[in-house]
Amino acid sequence: MNNSKRILILLLFSFFFISFQSSCLLDRLIQLKKQLCSFEKNFHVRIHPDGSLSFIAVNPVLLDKDIIKLTGEYPSKKEIKRGRLAYKYIFRKKDTGSDKQYDLSTTFFFKKLKRRYRLEEVYLDRNVTTIFSSKFVSDVLKSLCKSERNIPARRFIINLKNVDLKLLPDLEGIEKILGKHNRIETVDKKTDLYTYIFLQEFVDPLKKKIKNKSIVKAYYNKKTKSLIRTHVKYLRYDIDVKFIEKKVVINVLFSKKVK
Repeated sequence: MNNSKRILILLLFSFFFISFQSSCLLDRLIQLKKQLCSFEKNFHVRIHPDGSLSFIAVNPVLLDKDIIKLTGEYPSKKEIKRGRLAYKYIFRKKDTGSDKQYDLSTTFFFKKLKRRYRLEEVYLDRNVTTIFSSKFVSDVLKSLCKSERNIPARRFIINLKNVDLKLLPDLEGIEKILGKHNRIETVDKKTDLYTYIFLQEFVDPLKKKIKNKSIVKAYYNKKTKSLIRTHVKYLRYDIDVKFIEKKVVINVLFSKKVK
């Protein structure tokens, strides 16, 4: 079993813990956090041959409506598969047409328990699980306990002073995963900004007019030939990795309401 993959899932749920909107949801998040403290007992991790990952809960806690609140977006696709409710979020690279090679997708599977659908499995596709170096994610997770957290502002700061930032992909690595950048800008004499834009795909024709974006920005120092900052907006989460300051700032965005 690959420990780094488990760590990636734990980091995913760390984002969820800072975005509660109701006492009932908070109660379920606290219950989930207690389960994570005994990870081996409460969860199974399945690593697929293509590098994608399934995270499976033994005793599901979160409800289907919780995921809408936590992600801040409606799913791209909603269906019943083998008796389970599935919410799939698909973000497709802008200007690539129907090419799915660079898609970023996450699927939530819910099992019906006592007349309510509860989150049983989270499936992360290969592109999502390979954006970050496994050891980097591991080191970041170890820093979470000493992180600064501001709940009213929905802000989370992780100190990276003991993290090897060379573990993150370089510009070439990012383009291998995300494809060619959508645009490039000159920030100053030393820095270029590479932007990668993804648009959420919807199966329901009534939702196709919704223009949700996922954006990855990579700040590249031309002199040192290295990344100095990576800024990611994915679903409700704004994740800013600052290499020089050696910290990650996570903001939960509440700019719109999803009912």
